[in-house]
Amino acid sequence: MRKTQMSIVVNSENPSFSQKVLDILDHFEAVTAVAEEFSRSRVSQIHHNNKSAAFFTPFQIAENLHSRTIIINVFQDDTYNVLDHFENVVILNDGLDSIIQQLQSIADKYQIDLGDYIPDTTDIPQPSKDDCLLCRIYRDGTKYRNFLGPVPSDQSTRYPIMNTILYESKNFYLVPAKGALLEGYTMLVPKDHVWSFAALPHDILDEALEVLEHVKSLFAPIYGNDFVIFEHGSGMEGKCKHEKAIVHAHLHIVPSSLKMTPETVRNFHLAPLHEIHELHEYATDPYLLYMDSSMDWHISCDPDVYIPRQCVRQLLADELGLDGHLWNWRKHSFMDKIENTVMKYYKYLQSSFLSLDPDDAAATDGFLKEMELRRKF
Repeated sequence: MRKTQMSIVVNSENPSFSQKVLDILDHFEAVTAVAEEFSRSRVSQIHHNNKSAAFFTPFQIAENLHSRTIIINVFQDDTYNVLDHFENVVILNDGLDSIIQQLQSIADKYQIDLGDYIPDTTDIPQPSKDDCLLCRIYRDGTKYRNFLGPVPSDQSTRYPIMNTILYESKNFYLVPAKGALLEGYTMLVPKDHVWSFAALPHDILDEALEVLEHVKSLFAPIYGNDFVIFEHGSGMEGKCKHEKAIVHAHLHIVPSSLKMTPETVRNFHLAPLHEIHELHEYATDPYLLYMDSSMDWHISCDPDVYIPRQCVRQLLADELGLDGHLWNWRKHSFMDKIENTVMKYYKYLQSSFLSLDPDDAAATDGFLKEMELRRKF
Protein backbone atom coordinates (compact mmCIF):
# COMPACT_ATOMS: atom_id res chain seq x y z
CA MET A 1 0.00 0.00 0.00
CA ARG A 2 1.22 3.48 -0.83
CA LYS A 3 2.55 5.57 2.05
CA THR A 4 0.57 8.00 4.17
CA GLN A 5 1.59 9.76 7.41
CA MET A 6 4.52 11.43 5.65
CA SER A 7 6.04 14.85 6.31
CA ILE A 8 6.27 16.97 3.16
CA VAL A 9 8.55 19.97 3.60
CA VAL A 10 8.12 22.73 1.02
CA ASN A 11 11.39 24.60 0.58
CA SER A 12 11.87 27.92 -1.26
CA GLU A 13 13.75 31.17 -0.86
CA ASN A 14 10.47 33.00 -1.50
CA PRO A 15 7.79 32.30 1.15
CA SER A 16 5.01 33.17 -1.30
CA PHE A 17 6.18 30.37 -3.61
CA SER A 18 6.07 27.90 -0.73
CA GLN A 19 2.62 29.09 0.31
CA LYS A 20 1.29 28.60 -3.21
CA VAL A 21 2.44 24.96 -3.24
CA LEU A 22 1.11 24.40 0.28
CA ASP A 23 -2.30 25.70 -0.81
CA ILE A 24 -2.31 23.22 -3.69
CA LEU A 25 -1.15 20.31 -1.52
CA ASP A 26 -3.96 21.08 0.91
CA HIS A 27 -6.46 20.26 -1.86
CA PHE A 28 -5.29 16.63 -1.94
CA GLU A 29 -7.44 14.32 0.19
CA ALA A 30 -4.51 12.69 1.96
CA VAL A 31 -2.61 15.88 2.80
CA THR A 32 -3.14 18.61 5.39
CA ALA A 33 -1.10 21.79 5.04
CA VAL A 34 0.06 23.37 8.28
CA ALA A 35 -0.64 27.07 7.96
CA GLU A 36 0.39 27.93 11.52
CA GLU A 37 3.92 27.75 12.87
CA PHE A 38 5.45 24.31 12.62
CA SER A 39 5.07 22.04 15.65
CA ARG A 40 5.63 18.34 16.10
CA SER A 41 2.35 17.96 17.97
CA ARG A 42 0.37 19.35 15.03
CA VAL A 43 2.16 17.01 12.62
CA SER A 44 1.47 14.05 14.92
CA GLN A 45 -2.21 14.97 14.98
CA ILE A 46 -2.32 14.96 11.17
CA HIS A 47 -0.51 11.63 11.01
CA HIS A 48 -3.02 10.21 13.50
CA ASN A 49 -5.70 10.84 10.87
CA ASN A 50 -3.70 8.79 8.34
CA LYS A 51 -2.72 11.88 6.35
CA SER A 52 0.58 13.46 5.39
CA ALA A 53 1.50 16.86 6.81
CA ALA A 54 2.82 19.56 4.47
CA PHE A 55 4.55 22.63 5.84
CA PHE A 56 7.18 25.26 5.16
CA THR A 57 10.04 25.23 7.61
CA PRO A 58 13.78 25.98 7.57
CA PHE A 59 15.89 23.25 6.02
CA GLN A 60 17.90 22.66 9.20
CA ILE A 61 14.71 21.73 11.08
CA ALA A 62 13.58 19.47 8.25
CA GLU A 63 16.83 17.57 8.45
CA ASN A 64 16.02 16.53 12.02
CA LEU A 65 12.60 15.11 11.21
CA HIS A 66 11.92 11.38 11.06
CA SER A 67 12.78 9.29 8.02
CA ARG A 68 9.28 9.59 6.52
CA THR A 69 10.13 13.09 5.29
CA ILE A 70 10.62 14.44 1.78
CA ILE A 71 11.63 17.95 0.77
CA ILE A 72 10.08 19.66 -2.25
CA ASN A 73 12.10 22.51 -3.76
CA VAL A 74 10.01 25.26 -5.34
CA PHE A 75 11.14 27.68 -8.05
CA GLN A 76 9.34 30.18 -10.23
CA ASP A 77 11.04 28.91 -13.39
CA ASP A 78 13.99 26.88 -14.62
CA THR A 79 16.10 29.85 -15.65
CA TYR A 80 19.15 28.54 -13.83
CA ASN A 81 18.67 24.87 -14.77
CA VAL A 82 17.49 24.04 -11.26
CA LEU A 83 16.30 20.65 -12.45
CA ASP A 84 19.96 19.71 -12.95
CA HIS A 85 20.92 20.67 -9.39
CA PHE A 86 17.96 19.82 -7.16
CA GLU A 87 15.72 16.84 -6.55
CA ASN A 88 11.93 17.00 -6.19
CA VAL A 89 11.58 20.29 -8.04
CA VAL A 90 8.28 22.07 -8.64
CA ILE A 91 8.25 24.85 -11.25
CA LEU A 92 5.43 27.35 -10.80
CA ASN A 93 5.21 29.23 -14.07
CA ASP A 94 3.57 26.38 -16.01
CA GLY A 95 0.23 26.76 -14.21
CA LEU A 96 -1.97 24.78 -11.82
CA ASP A 97 -2.37 21.61 -13.88
CA SER A 98 1.38 21.32 -14.32
CA ILE A 99 2.03 21.89 -10.60
CA ILE A 100 -0.47 19.16 -9.71
CA GLN A 101 1.21 16.80 -12.17
CA GLN A 102 4.67 17.61 -10.79
CA LEU A 103 3.51 16.94 -7.22
CA GLN A 104 1.92 13.65 -8.26
CA SER A 105 5.14 12.61 -10.04
CA ILE A 106 7.16 13.30 -6.90
CA ALA A 107 4.63 11.32 -4.85
CA ASP A 108 4.87 8.39 -7.29
CA LYS A 109 8.66 8.46 -6.97
CA TYR A 110 8.40 7.83 -3.22
CA GLN A 111 5.22 5.70 -3.35
CA ILE A 112 3.31 8.37 -1.41
CA ASP A 113 -0.49 8.48 -1.50
CA LEU A 114 -1.66 12.08 -1.92
CA GLY A 115 -5.26 11.05 -2.51
CA ASP A 116 -7.53 12.67 -5.08
CA TYR A 117 -7.12 16.35 -5.87
CA ILE A 118 -10.36 18.08 -4.82
CA PRO A 119 -10.95 21.45 -6.52
CA ASP A 120 -12.58 24.33 -4.66
CA THR A 121 -15.92 23.66 -6.33
CA THR A 122 -17.99 21.01 -4.55
CA ASP A 123 -20.56 20.77 -7.33
CA ILE A 124 -19.40 17.42 -8.72
CA PRO A 125 -22.00 15.90 -11.04
CA GLN A 126 -23.00 12.35 -10.18
CA PRO A 127 -24.45 9.87 -12.66
CA SER A 128 -28.22 9.44 -12.80
CA LYS A 129 -29.82 6.02 -12.69
CA ASP A 130 -29.86 6.02 -16.51
CA ASP A 131 -26.09 6.65 -16.61
CA CYS A 132 -25.11 4.45 -13.65
CA LEU A 133 -22.80 1.57 -14.58
CA LEU A 134 -24.32 -0.87 -12.09
CA CYS A 135 -27.88 0.00 -13.04
CA ARG A 136 -26.93 -0.53 -16.68
CA ILE A 137 -25.35 -3.93 -15.97
CA TYR A 138 -28.59 -5.23 -14.47
CA ARG A 139 -30.79 -3.58 -17.08
CA ASP A 140 -28.73 -4.86 -20.03
CA GLY A 141 -28.20 -8.27 -18.44
CA THR A 142 -31.94 -8.75 -18.07
CA LYS A 143 -32.44 -7.81 -21.72
CA TYR A 144 -29.74 -10.29 -22.74
CA ARG A 145 -31.37 -13.12 -20.83
CA ASN A 146 -34.74 -12.33 -22.36
CA PHE A 147 -33.31 -12.24 -25.88
CA LEU A 148 -35.55 -14.38 -28.10
CA GLY A 149 -34.29 -13.55 -31.59
CA PRO A 150 -31.54 -15.25 -33.60
CA VAL A 151 -28.17 -15.42 -31.90
CA PRO A 152 -25.85 -12.74 -33.33
CA SER A 153 -23.14 -14.22 -35.50
CA ASP A 154 -20.68 -11.44 -34.70
CA GLN A 155 -19.10 -12.51 -31.42
CA SER A 156 -18.16 -8.89 -30.66
CA THR A 157 -21.84 -8.27 -29.88
CA ARG A 158 -21.84 -10.79 -27.04
CA TYR A 159 -22.78 -9.41 -23.65
CA PRO A 160 -19.49 -9.09 -21.69
CA ILE A 161 -18.90 -12.07 -19.45
CA MET A 162 -17.71 -9.74 -16.68
CA ASN A 163 -21.31 -8.45 -16.51
CA THR A 164 -22.84 -11.91 -16.18
CA ILE A 165 -25.41 -12.06 -13.37
CA LEU A 166 -24.31 -15.00 -11.22
CA TYR A 167 -27.06 -14.91 -8.62
CA GLU A 168 -30.31 -12.96 -8.37
CA SER A 169 -32.69 -12.46 -5.46
CA LYS A 170 -35.71 -10.19 -5.17
CA ASN A 171 -33.67 -7.04 -4.54
CA PHE A 172 -30.04 -7.94 -5.33
CA TYR A 173 -27.82 -9.37 -8.03
CA LEU A 174 -24.28 -10.76 -7.98
CA VAL A 175 -21.67 -10.12 -10.69
CA PRO A 176 -17.94 -10.81 -11.10
CA ALA A 177 -15.85 -7.87 -9.95
CA LYS A 178 -13.93 -6.06 -12.66
CA GLY A 179 -10.32 -5.97 -11.58
CA ALA A 180 -10.60 -9.39 -9.96
CA LEU A 181 -7.27 -9.65 -8.17
CA LEU A 182 -8.02 -13.32 -7.57
CA GLU A 183 -10.61 -15.82 -8.72
CA GLY A 184 -14.00 -15.87 -7.03
CA TYR A 185 -14.06 -12.09 -6.47
CA THR A 186 -17.65 -10.87 -6.85
CA MET A 187 -19.87 -7.91 -5.99
CA LEU A 188 -23.34 -7.95 -4.44
CA VAL A 189 -25.39 -5.06 -5.83
CA PRO A 190 -28.86 -3.71 -4.93
CA LYS A 191 -31.19 -3.48 -7.93
CA ASP A 192 -32.43 -0.11 -6.73
CA HIS A 193 -30.13 2.87 -7.26
CA VAL A 194 -29.02 3.52 -3.68
CA TRP A 195 -25.68 5.02 -2.71
CA SER A 196 -24.74 2.66 0.14
CA PHE A 197 -25.89 -0.39 2.07
CA ALA A 198 -26.40 1.95 5.03
CA ALA A 199 -29.21 3.60 3.05
CA LEU A 200 -31.15 0.34 2.65
CA PRO A 201 -34.33 -0.22 4.68
CA HIS A 202 -33.97 -2.76 7.50
CA ASP A 203 -35.79 -5.56 5.71
CA ILE A 204 -33.77 -5.08 2.51
CA LEU A 205 -30.53 -5.07 4.50
CA ASP A 206 -31.65 -8.33 6.12
CA GLU A 207 -32.14 -9.78 2.65
CA ALA A 208 -28.63 -8.63 1.67
CA LEU A 209 -27.11 -10.43 4.66
CA GLU A 210 -29.08 -13.57 3.85
CA VAL A 211 -27.97 -13.47 0.22
CA LEU A 212 -24.38 -12.93 1.37
CA GLU A 213 -24.47 -16.16 3.36
CA HIS A 214 -25.93 -18.03 0.38
CA VAL A 215 -23.20 -16.65 -1.91
CA LYS A 216 -20.47 -17.67 0.53
CA SER A 217 -21.93 -21.18 0.76
CA LEU A 218 -21.86 -21.50 -3.06
CA PHE A 219 -18.31 -20.22 -3.49
CA ALA A 220 -16.76 -21.93 -0.44
CA PRO A 221 -16.61 -25.39 -2.10
CA ILE A 222 -14.66 -23.82 -4.96
CA TYR A 223 -12.42 -21.29 -3.21
CA GLY A 224 -12.44 -22.11 0.52
CA ASN A 225 -14.23 -20.79 3.58
CA ASP A 226 -12.30 -17.54 4.18
CA PHE A 227 -13.75 -14.32 2.78
CA VAL A 228 -12.94 -10.62 2.93
CA ILE A 229 -16.08 -8.48 2.61
CA PHE A 230 -16.09 -4.72 2.33
CA GLU A 231 -17.94 -1.67 1.05
CA HIS A 232 -16.94 1.92 0.40
CA GLY A 233 -20.22 3.64 1.29
CA SER A 234 -20.73 6.78 -0.78
CA GLY A 235 -22.61 8.94 1.69
CA MET A 236 -25.81 10.82 0.97
CA GLU A 237 -26.27 10.92 -2.81
CA GLY A 238 -22.58 10.29 -3.34
CA LYS A 239 -21.39 13.51 -1.74
CA CYS A 240 -17.65 13.87 -1.16
CA LYS A 241 -16.94 11.21 -3.77
CA HIS A 242 -14.56 11.61 -6.67
CA GLU A 243 -16.33 12.43 -9.93
CA LYS A 244 -15.29 9.06 -11.40
CA ALA A 245 -16.40 7.04 -8.38
CA ILE A 246 -19.31 4.59 -8.60
CA VAL A 247 -21.95 5.83 -6.16
CA HIS A 248 -24.32 2.87 -6.57
CA ALA A 249 -23.93 0.61 -3.53
CA HIS A 250 -21.91 -2.58 -4.04
CA LEU A 251 -20.48 -5.03 -1.52
CA HIS A 252 -17.18 -6.70 -2.42
CA ILE A 253 -16.98 -10.44 -1.62
CA VAL A 254 -13.46 -11.83 -1.94
CA PRO A 255 -12.36 -15.40 -1.17
CA SER A 256 -9.20 -14.55 0.73
CA SER A 257 -7.49 -15.31 4.04
CA LEU A 258 -6.31 -11.68 4.32
CA LYS A 259 -6.43 -10.43 7.90
CA MET A 260 -6.20 -6.71 8.51
CA THR A 261 -3.33 -5.92 10.88
CA PRO A 262 -3.90 -4.03 14.16
CA GLU A 263 -1.80 -1.18 12.74
CA THR A 264 -4.07 -0.84 9.70
CA VAL A 265 -7.17 -1.02 11.91
CA ARG A 266 -5.75 1.88 13.94
CA ASN A 267 -4.71 3.89 10.88
CA PHE A 268 -8.17 3.57 9.34
CA HIS A 269 -9.89 4.19 12.71
CA LEU A 270 -12.02 1.08 12.25
CA ALA A 271 -14.46 0.43 15.10
CA PRO A 272 -16.71 -2.61 15.64
CA LEU A 273 -20.38 -2.57 14.74
CA HIS A 274 -22.11 -4.22 17.68
CA GLU A 275 -25.17 -4.95 15.55
CA ILE A 276 -25.36 -4.74 11.77
CA HIS A 277 -28.45 -2.52 11.78
CA GLU A 278 -26.28 0.18 13.38
CA LEU A 279 -25.07 0.66 9.81
CA HIS A 280 -28.10 2.91 9.20
CA GLU A 281 -26.53 5.52 11.47
CA TYR A 282 -23.80 6.02 8.86
CA ALA A 283 -25.99 6.63 5.80
CA THR A 284 -25.15 10.34 5.55
CA ASP A 285 -21.36 10.27 5.21
CA PRO A 286 -18.82 8.18 3.29
CA TYR A 287 -17.54 5.15 5.18
CA LEU A 288 -15.51 1.95 4.95
CA LEU A 289 -17.31 -1.22 6.07
CA TYR A 290 -15.09 -4.28 6.52
CA MET A 291 -14.96 -7.84 7.82
CA ASP A 292 -12.69 -10.85 7.32
CA SER A 293 -12.36 -14.32 8.79
CA SER A 294 -10.69 -12.96 11.94
CA MET A 295 -12.88 -9.93 12.68
CA ASP A 296 -16.59 -9.21 12.49
CA TRP A 297 -18.13 -6.08 10.94
CA HIS A 298 -16.06 -2.92 11.51
CA ILE A 299 -16.63 0.57 10.18
CA SER A 300 -14.70 3.81 9.71
CA CYS A 301 -16.73 6.97 9.18
CA ASP A 302 -14.64 9.90 10.41
CA PRO A 303 -14.45 12.71 7.82
CA ASP A 304 -11.07 13.78 9.24
CA VAL A 305 -9.51 10.35 8.62
CA TYR A 306 -8.10 9.51 5.21
CA ILE A 307 -9.15 6.14 3.78
CA PRO A 308 -7.15 5.46 0.60
CA ARG A 309 -9.00 4.81 -2.63
CA GLN A 310 -9.47 1.06 -3.13
CA CYS A 311 -7.63 0.56 0.17
CA VAL A 312 -8.71 -3.04 0.74
CA ARG A 313 -7.81 -3.89 -2.85
CA GLN A 314 -4.37 -2.41 -2.16
CA LEU A 315 -4.04 -4.63 0.92
CA LEU A 316 -5.12 -7.64 -1.12
CA ALA A 317 -2.56 -6.78 -3.81
CA ASP A 318 0.18 -6.54 -1.17
CA GLU A 319 -0.90 -9.91 0.24
CA LEU A 320 -0.70 -11.42 -3.26
CA GLY A 321 2.67 -9.79 -4.03
CA LEU A 322 1.28 -7.71 -6.91
CA ASP A 323 3.40 -4.69 -7.79
CA GLY A 324 2.60 -1.23 -9.06
CA HIS A 325 -1.00 -0.21 -9.66
CA LEU A 326 -2.36 -3.70 -10.31
CA TRP A 327 -4.85 -3.09 -7.49
CA ASN A 328 -6.57 -0.41 -9.58
CA TRP A 329 -9.62 -1.99 -11.25
CA ARG A 330 -9.91 0.90 -13.69
CA LYS A 331 -6.50 0.06 -15.18
CA HIS A 332 -6.39 -3.73 -14.79
CA SER A 333 -9.48 -5.87 -15.32
CA PHE A 334 -7.90 -9.36 -14.86
CA MET A 335 -10.27 -10.82 -17.43
CA ASP A 336 -8.65 -14.26 -17.18
CA LYS A 337 -9.61 -14.50 -13.51
CA ILE A 338 -13.14 -13.27 -14.26
CA GLU A 339 -13.58 -15.92 -16.95
CA ASN A 340 -12.19 -18.64 -14.68
CA THR A 341 -14.54 -17.55 -11.90
CA VAL A 342 -17.59 -17.74 -14.15
CA MET A 343 -16.65 -21.11 -15.62
CA LYS A 344 -15.74 -22.78 -12.32
CA TYR A 345 -18.94 -21.48 -10.73
CA TYR A 346 -20.93 -22.73 -13.73
CA LYS A 347 -19.40 -26.21 -13.53
CA TYR A 348 -19.99 -26.36 -9.79
CA LEU A 349 -23.66 -25.45 -10.21
CA GLN A 350 -24.07 -27.99 -12.99
CA SER A 351 -22.62 -30.76 -10.84
CA SER A 352 -24.61 -29.89 -7.71
CA PHE A 353 -27.79 -28.30 -9.04
CA LEU A 354 -30.10 -31.11 -7.88
CA SER A 355 -28.81 -30.82 -4.31
CA LEU A 356 -28.95 -27.02 -4.08
CA ASP A 357 -31.07 -25.18 -1.57
CA PRO A 358 -34.35 -24.28 -3.36
CA ASP A 359 -33.66 -20.55 -2.97
CA ASP A 360 -30.20 -20.98 -4.50
CA ALA A 361 -31.62 -23.06 -7.34
CA ALA A 362 -34.11 -20.29 -8.17
CA ALA A 363 -31.47 -17.57 -7.77
CA THR A 364 -29.00 -19.27 -10.15
CA ASP A 365 -31.47 -20.58 -12.73
CA GLY A 366 -31.13 -17.47 -14.90
CA PHE A 367 -27.33 -17.76 -14.82
CA LEU A 368 -27.42 -21.38 -15.96
CA LYS A 369 -29.79 -20.55 -18.81
CA GLU A 370 -27.58 -17.62 -19.84
CA MET A 371 -24.51 -19.88 -19.93
CA GLU A 372 -26.39 -22.29 -22.17
CA LEU A 373 -27.21 -19.36 -24.44
CA ARG A 374 -23.54 -18.36 -24.54
CA ARG A 375 -22.58 -21.88 -25.61
CA LYS A 376 -24.56 -21.34 -28.82
CA PHE A 377 -22.11 -18.68 -30.02
